[in-house]
Amino acid sequence: LELLDHTSAREELDQPGMSADAIAALPMPVLLMYGALSRCVHSGRALHALLPQSRYVEVAEAGHFFPLSRPQLVLDALDNFLCTSR
Repeated sequence: LELLDHTSAREELDQPGMSADAIAALPMPVLLMYGALSRCVHSGRALHALLPQSRYVEVAEAGHFFPLSRPQLVLDALDNFLCTSR
């Protein structure tokens, strides 16, 4: 992938992430959006379990790159989230 050749993505992927305790302690509203067919959907469900106050949107019949193919759905969910999260 060009992204890995021309950005710092490769190095960033090798860095450790936040601990479960640090994630659970996040104080801000969180919107989690995942395509139901994405390989990452299990991560989204696990994050939502750590963050019960988060809003979880699972897009049916959508893969990982659904924001490219269904941008209006993403915009609508983001608009709703921003208008109702305080």
